[in-house]
Amino acid sequence: MTLFIDTTDNDLVTIGLINKKIAKKTWQTKWLSETLLPTIERFLKLQRVKFQGLKKIVVVVGPGFFSRIRTGVATANALGYALNIPIAGVRQGFRRLKFGKAALPYYAKFPNITRSKPR
Repeated sequence: MTLFIDTTDNDLVTIGLINKKIAKKTWQTKWLSETLLPTIERFLKLQRVKFQGLKKIVVVVGPGFFSRIRTGVATANALGYALNIPIAGVRQGFRRLKFGKAALPYYAKFPNITRSKPR
């Protein structure tokens, strides 16, 4: 069973479960880091799947918004590490999957992170 995570949209998040059938959940959130993992857990329970039943994780690594991509990729990598299962990072529109130990984010441009002003 494969868990799919897409956090690249600014408002919508999509997760899916791919087996012989595809189950999908999309929701709107501004607080992704607080809702992603609990929603994945509820979604898996609804599908009657335990975390240990997952065999692979596919995460969309970009392009998209920096914080949302970072949250999605970090969550996928943490789950993959904890469950000892392979992860594939895929860009939007790409078809080939290459599974490994972790996915690397793809940012369309450099993040706009500012330094704090000296006091």
